[in-house]
Amino acid sequence: MQAVVLGFDGLDAGFVDRFESSLPNITRLRERGVEAPLESTYPPGSASAWPSLYTGTDPSHHGVFGAFRTDSYPDEATPASGVDVRRPAIWDYLSSEGASSVVLNVPLTHPADPINGVVVPGLPAGDVERGYPDGICEELNDEVGEPGDEYTISEAPPEDDDDRLEYTLDLLDQRRQAAVALLEREEWELAVCGVRGTDIVSQGLCRDQGQDDEIERIRTVYEAADRLVGDVLETVDDETTVVLCSSHGTTRKTGYRIDVNEILAEHGYLETTSGSLPPATLSKASEQLREFDVGEADESARRLEEPGVDGSTETGTGTETDVTADGIGDERSLVEMRQRDGDEQRERGRTRNEDRAEGRNERPISNAIGTVADRTGLRSALERLSSLFPVGRSERTVDWHRSRAYCAAGSHMGIRVNLAGREPYGRVTPSEYETVCTAVVDLLSSLETPDGEPAFEFVCRREHLYDGPFVEKAPDVFVLPKAENHIVSASISGRGEVFHPIETDGHALEGVFVGAGPGFDGETPNRLSITDVAPITMAALGRPVPSVMTGIVPEGLTRDPPVRADYPGIAIGSAIDDPTFDDEKLPGRLTGSGLRDW
Repeated sequence: MQAVVLGFDGLDAGFVDRFESSLPNITRLRERGVEAPLESTYPPGSASAWPSLYTGTDPSHHGVFGAFRTDSYPDEATPASGVDVRRPAIWDYLSSEGASSVVLNVPLTHPADPINGVVVPGLPAGDVERGYPDGICEELNDEVGEPGDEYTISEAPPEDDDDRLEYTLDLLDQRRQAAVALLEREEWELAVCGVRGTDIVSQGLCRDQGQDDEIERIRTVYEAADRLVGDVLETVDDETTVVLCSSHGTTRKTGYRIDVNEILAEHGYLETTSGSLPPATLSKASEQLREFDVGEADESARRLEEPGVDGSTETGTGTETDVTADGIGDERSLVEMRQRDGDEQRERGRTRNEDRAEGRNERPISNAIGTVADRTGLRSALERLSSLFPVGRSERTVDWHRSRAYCAAGSHMGIRVNLAGREPYGRVTPSEYETVCTAVVDLLSSLETPDGEPAFEFVCRREHLYDGPFVEKAPDVFVLPKAENHIVSASISGRGEVFHPIETDGHALEGVFVGAGPGFDGETPNRLSITDVAPITMAALGRPVPSVMTGIVPEGLTRDPPVRADYPGIAIGSAIDDPTFDDEKLPGRLTGSGLRDW
């Protein structure tokens, strides 16, 4: 028995339905299989969703809640990698049983662990990553594209719409050729292919185009994804089980950008310090622009140039311009504080965008950063990003060390408490922790938009969503924007403005799942979770579902009823069972593997 999992980043069910007549291969797969809405992780970010897809566990069990590690303050954060994923991948279980796998461009698989088979890492790995076995990426250079082309792991889409569309189509074509090449020449029981091109659509591919032109460009991208599916289906035989799924969906957002740090500052939870944006932050921003989650917060530099959106913003590190807090204990009603006229806010936004368009807020990037930007091909992106941090806009930034609570990044959709004993410079004592969390929940629960509607669908403690051993890595309080029509931002302008009208695309909780082939029995579930993909795939292969997986296999979905079992042959560090495991032990485990120089 063989199974292929085609995972598309941001493939949206609405577009799949809309373009059905242009997607013959995906349509054929849907007609002969089962399909269901696929709920992503919360929040619906690629960095947490992909490990959930391939480990069969939620973020509190695998340990990754976002593109950056949470063991330091936002201005010191480093990108997450496969080292941070604390649960085995589905191909690890198969390797322990002697079965082979092909893993192609799946995010957060670097450094590549040795397996039975091949691993070509995915984002945020750079092109220097070697994969496994050593030399696999160089082999793809000879098999994919035109002579002299280099197989690309890292992705830095250009800003221009036409160039961006061409780049996305080239990327999908490269992934298509690589998938076919590896499926044809490798021995495998499982193949998992990660494809990101469809998510680039939701990161502003057609932001300057009219609606009709925009839809046609998106259709073109989905047609390229369909060609990839078609070539894979032609490469495998009819006895191969095929799973098509997406890490999250895409939705149009026409509500507000909600600057939650403004609220926290007004109520004394967030402190500020004098000084402009430090150069190190732009360096980290260049790393973020290479991250696959650059758009998951819907507030990248290009999006903040949409009409009506304030120029203050965050980078992936969460460092922003800032507001002065008057101290905790303000007893004024939050609702009263938010009764601002919506039209006045929109007019302010237009004025600020006019200033920015005329260059009054721009400043050059430093020579040191410019050198790095030229080397990585990110100069134009960094110049645009740096223009959003003008010298004259504010002389204050967030003081993470002195703050009691803060939103580190909008993509986290949550608030982190600066807890003593957990954070290096914790300000909230363990005895105060419950009180602070409750107060933050009450504060944000009562927040209303300028239209008088609740800002959030829910505001809750993390324990209401997650119960795994790595829940400490999550924000202490989660929020979900009402109807997924707003975006959460860690921005802070210094003027106390919380709501900024938006019209943009962003991530949605609901993605796509289609399963076809002999592994499925035809019983259609009402909906699935992204954590279900790995256990469903194991069951479809006729193999026991690992006991450690938190996802389920709905009754009647697979041909063979699922059974649970332990896999004693698996050993991926003490992190499997010990949430206090120190990552510093991992380099020793990989010594001599030939993967990289630690």
